[in-house]
Amino acid sequence: MMEGHDGVGEAACVGTHDGVHAFVVVAADTKASDILEADLKGLVRREVGAAAVPQSVRFLSALPRDKSGAVARRILRKVAAGDLMNLGDPAQLADPAVLDELLKAPASA
Repeated sequence: MMEGHDGVGEAACVGTHDGVHAFVVVAADTKASDILEADLKGLVRREVGAAAVPQSVRFLSALPRDKSGAVARRILRKVAAGDLMNLGDPAQLADPAVLDELLKAPASA
Protein backbone atom coordinates (compact mmCIF):
# COMPACT_ATOMS: atom_id res chain seq x y z
CA MET A 1 0.00 0.00 0.00
CA MET A 2 2.78 2.45 0.89
CA GLU A 3 4.55 1.41 -2.29
CA GLY A 4 1.92 3.37 -4.21
CA HIS A 5 3.53 6.59 -2.95
CA ASP A 6 5.97 8.16 -5.44
CA GLY A 7 8.65 8.49 -2.76
CA VAL A 8 8.68 4.80 -1.81
CA GLY A 9 10.71 2.15 -3.59
CA GLU A 10 9.52 -0.69 -1.39
CA ALA A 11 8.03 -1.15 2.05
CA ALA A 12 7.21 -3.84 4.57
CA CYS A 13 4.94 -3.53 7.58
CA VAL A 14 4.85 -5.86 10.57
CA GLY A 15 2.60 -6.06 13.59
CA THR A 16 3.75 -6.31 17.19
CA HIS A 17 1.97 -6.16 20.54
CA ASP A 18 2.04 -2.35 20.40
CA GLY A 19 0.89 -1.82 16.81
CA VAL A 20 2.09 -1.68 13.24
CA HIS A 21 5.67 -0.77 12.32
CA ALA A 22 6.83 0.18 8.81
CA PHE A 23 10.21 -0.32 7.17
CA VAL A 24 10.61 1.79 4.04
CA VAL A 25 13.16 2.00 1.24
CA VAL A 26 12.82 5.41 -0.38
CA ALA A 27 12.79 5.83 -4.15
CA ALA A 28 16.05 6.82 -5.84
CA ASP A 29 15.08 10.48 -6.27
CA THR A 30 13.58 10.90 -2.78
CA LYS A 31 15.09 11.76 0.59
CA ALA A 32 13.86 10.28 3.86
CA SER A 33 12.29 13.02 5.96
CA ASP A 34 9.68 13.79 8.58
CA ILE A 35 7.48 15.12 5.78
CA LEU A 36 7.66 11.82 3.90
CA GLU A 37 6.88 9.94 7.10
CA ALA A 38 3.82 12.13 7.78
CA ASP A 39 2.75 11.70 4.15
CA LEU A 40 2.94 7.91 4.45
CA LYS A 41 1.03 7.84 7.73
CA GLY A 42 -1.64 10.09 6.21
CA LEU A 43 -1.89 7.83 3.16
CA VAL A 44 -2.43 4.77 5.35
CA ARG A 45 -4.99 6.63 7.48
CA ARG A 46 -6.98 7.66 4.38
CA GLU A 47 -6.75 4.38 2.47
CA VAL A 48 -6.91 1.76 5.23
CA GLY A 49 -7.92 3.46 8.46
CA ALA A 50 -6.54 4.81 11.71
CA ALA A 51 -5.90 1.36 13.21
CA ALA A 52 -3.37 0.58 10.45
CA VAL A 53 -1.27 3.74 10.83
CA PRO A 54 2.29 2.70 11.74
CA GLN A 55 3.56 3.46 15.23
CA SER A 56 7.03 3.88 13.76
CA VAL A 57 8.64 4.25 10.35
CA ARG A 58 12.25 3.27 9.71
CA PHE A 59 13.93 4.36 6.51
CA LEU A 60 16.50 1.89 5.16
CA SER A 61 18.62 1.52 2.04
CA ALA A 62 17.27 -2.04 1.57
CA LEU A 63 14.97 -4.49 3.29
CA PRO A 64 16.53 -7.62 4.80
CA ARG A 65 16.00 -10.55 2.46
CA ASP A 66 16.91 -14.19 2.71
CA LYS A 67 18.96 -15.78 -0.02
CA SER A 68 15.84 -16.73 -1.96
CA GLY A 69 14.79 -13.06 -2.09
CA ALA A 70 11.93 -13.15 0.41
CA VAL A 71 11.70 -10.30 2.94
CA ALA A 72 12.91 -11.53 6.34
CA ARG A 73 9.78 -10.47 8.24
CA ARG A 74 10.75 -12.47 11.34
CA ILE A 75 13.76 -10.18 11.75
CA LEU A 76 11.63 -7.08 11.13
CA ARG A 77 9.11 -8.20 13.80
CA LYS A 78 11.87 -8.80 16.34
CA VAL A 79 13.50 -5.42 15.67
CA ALA A 80 10.14 -3.62 15.82
CA ALA A 81 9.39 -5.28 19.17
CA GLY A 82 12.82 -4.29 20.51
CA ASP A 83 13.89 -7.93 20.82
CA LEU A 84 17.41 -7.74 19.45
CA MET A 85 18.47 -11.12 20.80
CA ASN A 86 18.53 -14.22 18.59
CA LEU A 87 17.97 -12.45 15.28
CA GLY A 88 19.45 -15.47 13.56
CA ASP A 89 22.53 -16.04 11.47
CA PRO A 90 23.31 -12.96 9.35
CA ALA A 91 24.98 -15.27 6.81
CA GLN A 92 21.49 -16.50 5.91
CA LEU A 93 20.65 -13.05 4.52
CA ALA A 94 21.33 -12.10 0.92
CA ASP A 95 23.12 -8.96 2.21
CA PRO A 96 24.19 -9.25 5.86
CA ALA A 97 25.13 -5.54 5.96
CA VAL A 98 21.41 -4.68 5.87
CA LEU A 99 21.08 -6.14 9.37
CA ASP A 100 23.69 -3.71 10.71
CA GLU A 101 21.85 -0.78 9.14
CA LEU A 102 18.52 -2.03 10.46
CA LEU A 103 19.84 -2.15 14.01
CA LYS A 104 21.21 1.40 13.73
CA ALA A 105 18.25 3.01 11.94
CA PRO A 106 16.26 5.17 14.35
CA ALA A 107 12.55 4.49 14.66
CA SER A 108 10.17 7.40 14.59
CA ALA A 109 7.63 7.75 17.35
